[in-house]
Amino acid sequence: MGEGLRTARVVSINKQPGDLVEHDDVLCEVETDKAVYPIEASFAGRFKEWKIKLDDTVLIGQEIALVSSDPGHKPAGDTQTSASAAKTATISSVISSHVTPTPSGSMKGTVRPPALHPAITKRLATVIPATMLRDVRWDALRAAREDAKKKHGKAAASPSAMMAWCVIRAQEKHAAFRCLVHKDGTILEQADFDFGVAVALEGDRLATAPIAAANKLGWTNFVNAYNRAVEETRSGKLIDVQAPVNITSLGAFGIESATPIVVPPSMGTLFVGSAHERLYNESGVIHPVEVITLSLTFDHKVVNGGGAAAFLYEIKNQMEGFRLPE
Repeated sequence: MGEGLRTARVVSINKQPGDLVEHDDVLCEVETDKAVYPIEASFAGRFKEWKIKLDDTVLIGQEIALVSSDPGHKPAGDTQTSASAAKTATISSVISSHVTPTPSGSMKGTVRPPALHPAITKRLATVIPATMLRDVRWDALRAAREDAKKKHGKAAASPSAMMAWCVIRAQEKHAAFRCLVHKDGTILEQADFDFGVAVALEGDRLATAPIAAANKLGWTNFVNAYNRAVEETRSGKLIDVQAPVNITSLGAFGIESATPIVVPPSMGTLFVGSAHERLYNESGVIHPVEVITLSLTFDHKVVNGGGAAAFLYEIKNQMEGFRLPE
């Protein structure tokens, strides 16, 4: 499932003892932070027993089920029967290409899987979402980026890393945004916390790059960890993410604002829009100013509007006053 992945949660069970199993049948599905993976049978036979149950957290490599080959069962399209032998199914990196049958009725077209897996949709139902927007001047971040390029060339920190740094500094001052929401509804406040960065993958898929204990990292180590997390996630390394706040952007598409969603255990998602101009009135003089729009969606169970506004205001101050850390 990807180097570094430690655990996954069982979100569906599709076979019962006694069921026939074809090669590539989906036995069950397991879920990490923002990805759900089917566990497929690697041979045909008969399902014997589960060694786990629904909603269990399982380890990578853990035996989860027993499937034995059946001398009396011939898989569809197979002319040979495999020898009788017991085998165990373990968590694998195979991503299912399963397609739901075409629905009946007058509607025509090719059925495609939903962008969000039903297991994730179910978790969204536990969130009480609220969203607020705030413009932030881009001057300081642009200047810091130019300064970084002069000092470090191609190794210069990206604006995204700089903005993430500012969000983490704001989290240190606002305890609500250091909280995780457990599946039973328990709100857990953390002293040290991870940070998540949304990463777009091929096929309109989305994953989260995790930066562990982000608040404890100095600037240089943070930039390295940020770049490494994004690169590894894009290459297919998926790690279970436990980040109170995730940051996301569609700046490459010129999107100025959007309303992000929050997926537990996170309690907040910050969307960063692309830089654009707004008219500002300063001392009676109206002039264009380059800004970015921050869109913060938060779980109202964890924090009220006033607390969220104060957090967003702190992010604004951090970004507009940003200077490259020594």
